[in-house]
Amino acid sequence: MILQADNKEKLNKKDIDSVNSTQLNISGLSVSYSDSTVLENVTLQLKKGEILGIAGESGSGKSTLIKAIIGLFPKEGHIDGGVIEYNGVDITGNEKCLKSLKESPADNIPLAVKVKEHFDSSGMRGQEEAKKIVAMSVHKFVISEGKDRNPILLEGPTGSGKTFMFQLLEEMPELKDLCFFNYCASDMTPNGFSGDDISNVFSKYERMARQKMKKGENGLQMPLGIIFLDEMDKIIGMSNTDSNGEDCNAIVTAQLLTAIAGTQNYGSVDTSKILFIMAGAFEELENSRKKKREEHGIGFAVNASAKEKENSMTGYDLWEELEEIGVSKQFLGRVPYIVHMDRLSRAQLRQILVDKEHGVFGKKQKWFKRNGKTLTYDEDLVEEILDRMEEHDMGARGAAAMLETLIGTAEYDMFANGYKNLHLHKGMFFRAEPVFDEQKGKSRDK
Repeated sequence: MILQADNKEKLNKKDIDSVNSTQLNISGLSVSYSDSTVLENVTLQLKKGEILGIAGESGSGKSTLIKAIIGLFPKEGHIDGGVIEYNGVDITGNEKCLKSLKESPADNIPLAVKVKEHFDSSGMRGQEEAKKIVAMSVHKFVISEGKDRNPILLEGPTGSGKTFMFQLLEEMPELKDLCFFNYCASDMTPNGFSGDDISNVFSKYERMARQKMKKGENGLQMPLGIIFLDEMDKIIGMSNTDSNGEDCNAIVTAQLLTAIAGTQNYGSVDTSKILFIMAGAFEELENSRKKKREEHGIGFAVNASAKEKENSMTGYDLWEELEEIGVSKQFLGRVPYIVHMDRLSRAQLRQILVDKEHGVFGKKQKWFKRNGKTLTYDEDLVEEILDRMEEHDMGARGAAAMLETLIGTAEYDMFANGYKNLHLHKGMFFRAEPVFDEQKGKSRDK
């Protein structure tokens, strides 16, 4: 292996002092895989602004040298001797220093900003407060290695994006080492006879988390995790009395409180290393708000003002509302972030449908394209779907289900008969057939 350093940059006089200082210093570095030595006694110095070229035969250790510097060894690789210094700091096998270096110089964007930008760029419309609070909570949780954990309760109508937000977190490369677990809280029961008791829930989580265990100072360690508990409105604030007169929901809520507080372990699951994001539609709140608007508002201006106030509710306002419908103070006291998610506007629902990258139609068209087919649709079909979404309080999941139902067996017919294009139109809602291999009416091909 041959090492050659060259500085081809034209430097101003003011840069000379910084260039003269060694930025990377490697002295006597030896590396092996299992029992086989790959690098032995490698020494080099690199100043700021210099470019280093590494040449050598296959297997001479070029990649191993780079991996040793940046700490990306496979499990069987290890440093046998020598020192690696960066800006005078010994980073030889120092995971904490390496992690800091990886996160700071070239990529100085805070995790919270990345999360929020991912929400925005992935087709999540509106919900600015919720996106910022979730982004910041995840940021604190990750950089503190689980020490700073603030449970969140998302309140809002079906289709407002609560589950979608969790799914977007799960797909982020920056969060790939976390264990994500999505569970419907309404399936929980105190004893597990007709559903899962809390021990069963964490057993399921544990099976997923074990797939991401990593070796630490004390052996294999469980990863940090984010648990999404949906349909919390079916548990907290709602009575469910069994044949013995016991309130099952109250028992489940009490069990959840110890987990949310991080004071109860289940098997090898340490709940203090889990960030809980909970969600619920809380239809009773929606009905109560609607009633208040009707009682206190007469005319458009008054109702618009009431709606504006509703959309700007603080966590304290929501605390009071939830307490009014029976949610315990003990539960509310464990959840520092309670966030209202607005009902989506028609314009936002339209984007959910027609966005080229993330919309319901856009995703379906990508699937068709991957299979050598095309999908087109009429504008009046979009309007019909929007009408039905508003009528039935649907979000992206409801719209996707509606589209699949509308298409029905047409996909099979395309493959069976060799058709290349499927055209959708409003008449299909009224039992008309789709159109194959031709476009009629004013079509919209994304």
